[in-house]
Amino acid sequence: MEAEMETGTQGQWLLSVRGPGVDGTHGEAVYLGPQAHGGNCLCEETLEETPGCTGCFMPRGRVAAYNWVFVGAGRGKYEPMQRFSYVGEGQGRWDKQEFQVICSPPADASDKENSDPHVFGAKCVRFADARDEQRRRDREADADRRWQEALKEAEQQRQKDGEDRLRLLELEQQQAEEEERQRQIREEQQAQEAEEERRRQEEEEARLSAEEAQKREQLDQFLSKSGFTDANERKSRKTGMMSSGFTYPLHAAVRAADIQAEEEQRPREQEAEEDRR
Repeated sequence: MEAEMETGTQGQWLLSVRGPGVDGTHGEAVYLGPQAHGGNCLCEETLEETPGCTGCFMPRGRVAAYNWVFVGAGRGKYEPMQRFSYVGEGQGRWDKQEFQVICSPPADASDKENSDPHVFGAKCVRFADARDEQRRRDREADADRRWQEALKEAEQQRQKDGEDRLRLLELEQQQAEEEERQRQIREEQQAQEAEEERRRQEEEEARLSAEEAQKREQLDQFLSKSGFTDANERKSRKTGMMSSGFTYPLHAAVRAADIQAEEEQRPREQEAEEDRR
C-alpha cells in the first residue's frame, strides 16, 4: 500500500490511503505537515494527547491509518511503516482503550540540522493494541476452555467406558455363575436318576432271584413229593403187577395240575348247584 502526497489548504498534506480500513471501507488520512506541527499523539509518559509530534496524522473516521516515510522529492510518495487506527471524525482523537502509541517529540523548528523534511512519522511507533491483545487473550481463553472441555469430555468418556467394561464383566460373571449353577443342577439330576435306575435294577434282580428261588423250591418239593430226584429223571409206571411204561416229572405235574384244577373246580360246581336249589 502506498499514499500519494497532495497539497491541501492551511499547510496540510493530504495523504490518500489506498486499501480497506478496519471497518472494511476505503478511507483517507490527513497529515498535518511541519508548518502546523499538527497531529495528536499519546504521550509515552502521560498517555495524554500531545500536539505537534513530528510525523503524526489523523484519519477521517475509523479507518486504516499508517505512519508514513516520504520517499523522493516534490510530489513523491509516502510508504507506510506502522499501522494503527483513529476514532472520530476530522480532528478526532486516538482511542486510548485500543491503542498505546509511543511518540518522540518533534525536533526544534530552529534546529535545521536535526530536521529531516523527507521523513515524517518515522518516530511514531505503535507500542501496543489493547483490543488486539484482548482478542488474543479471548482466543487463548477460548482455546483453553475448549481444551479443558475436551479433557473433561475425554475423562467422562473414559469413566463411562470403564463403567461399561465393569458392567460387562459383572454380567459375564453372572452368566458364568448361572451356567455353573445349571450344570450342577443337571449333574445332580443325572446322578439322582442314575441312582434310582440302579436301585430299580437291584430291586428287579432281587425280585427275579426270589421268584426263581421260589420256583426252584416248589419244583424240589414237587419232585420229592412225586418221587423224583431231578426234573429229567424218569421212572417206570406200574399198573397193578405189570409195568406200563415210563413217567416223567412233567407228566406228574400235568396230572397234579389236573387234579388241582379239578379240586378248585369242585367247590365252584357245588356252589352253583346250591344256587339252583
